[in-house]
Amino acid sequence: MDNATSLIKWKMENGKCKMVNNDFLTIDQTGLLRHSSSQRRGGISLLSHLSLATCHLSLVTKIACLLSLVTKIACLLSLVTKITCHLSLVTKIACLLSLVTCLLFTGCEMKSVKSIFSRSEKEQALVQINVFMDNIILNTLNILKINPSDVQRTELNNEVHYSIPLNELSDLVLADRFIHDFILNTEIRPYATILVNNLTIKKSFINPNLNQIFIVELYLKQGRLIDFSPSSILSMPFYDRPLLSIIIDDFGGYDGPLLDAFCALDPAVTFAILPGLPFSEVVMRKAIQSGREVIVHMPMEPEDNNANPGRNAIYSNMSSRAIHERVRGYFTELNMARGANQHMGSRITQDYYLLRDALSYLSERGFFFIDSRTTPNTVAREVTQELGIPFARRDLFLDAPENTDEVLYERLRDLHRLRDTQNKVLVITHCFDRGRLNRLQVFIEEAKRMGFLLVPASQYVHAADTI
Repeated sequence: MDNATSLIKWKMENGKCKMVNNDFLTIDQTGLLRHSSSQRRGGISLLSHLSLATCHLSLVTKIACLLSLVTKIACLLSLVTKITCHLSLVTKIACLLSLVTCLLFTGCEMKSVKSIFSRSEKEQALVQINVFMDNIILNTLNILKINPSDVQRTELNNEVHYSIPLNELSDLVLADRFIHDFILNTEIRPYATILVNNLTIKKSFINPNLNQIFIVELYLKQGRLIDFSPSSILSMPFYDRPLLSIIIDDFGGYDGPLLDAFCALDPAVTFAILPGLPFSEVVMRKAIQSGREVIVHMPMEPEDNNANPGRNAIYSNMSSRAIHERVRGYFTELNMARGANQHMGSRITQDYYLLRDALSYLSERGFFFIDSRTTPNTVAREVTQELGIPFARRDLFLDAPENTDEVLYERLRDLHRLRDTQNKVLVITHCFDRGRLNRLQVFIEEAKRMGFLLVPASQYVHAADTI
């Protein structure tokens, strides 16, 4: 393995996170990871501790350079003394030439010392920030009780890559959240969202002072059996089947047996949760525990003045800043959501500038948006294209205009027609009662008989972008 690239693996030993080079990191009473140098054994460190050792060796070089510099300064003083003494003119000239030569070499020596000091300080700062990020990763794994033996850490130039396999979707979302929270108010900043779906979260972080980049990839182990990247999702034989995504709107108003029954549905069904309701966070936790995705059901002002989207909604009389802060609040509350659709919102979604204000936060975070199409005059596609937001739109409402068997059978006929014309369908229904749940179960069974592949919302959105 060359100097530019190193591969690190951690394993558990006696309850401690151990690296292959026998350096230990343990968790202290504050919950932070610390080095246990007293338990360090022999061997060359593959982690950044090798650079730490190098920094200590460079200290000897620093001392040697300083001693050399002091010697030269003493020589200069001696020459100055000789020049001022009663010596012959020839001797004084010889001493003067020697003094000039010594001054030149001393200047070079001082530049060399300065370079060594500055270079070593930067190297040490890089080591410290790398070890700090290592601690964040190991602390996250420890909190989630995940064995770090399969984690790969690769260094390449000014980048450090972490590849972290996880077993559960809930671990995927929680690990992303913990890492994000740990770097708050530190010298490390979020840099870019590279990929987010129900199988992989890949993001980069940066220390701007040192230009050091960290790329963290969290992925579900079973997801690596197949390449689920957007560019290949439809090119595989498995995905020759038509895609179906189902979103259930309006969660957050209740808990109990009905919510548990909805949570027992196929985990590919996505829950859209209204923020600010009594059970919004409860629904989010239960949905994640059941292995499914959640999105924010963003309340927006409708054209009908008699319809009430809620006091926490986005209204047309709000400023751009107020809208941005309100949307940020939605995702702060429902912090496991990675996308959104709208609740009502016919007035907002047909106004280009209002909708751009409402979706700007999603663009900043790399989240996706699904247009529920509550108005035929929607401009959601145009706005999302401008902001670079992954986008899809609803094709069918399962329970509109009425929640009846007749409407269900009509939607099944629509589904069959759309399968032959566009090969992908996005359906929305609501969580109001057990009747809707029962009809949804029938719809899912019939859709699978038609050959549809049921996928979560994020996967559908990325696949839709490739069609």
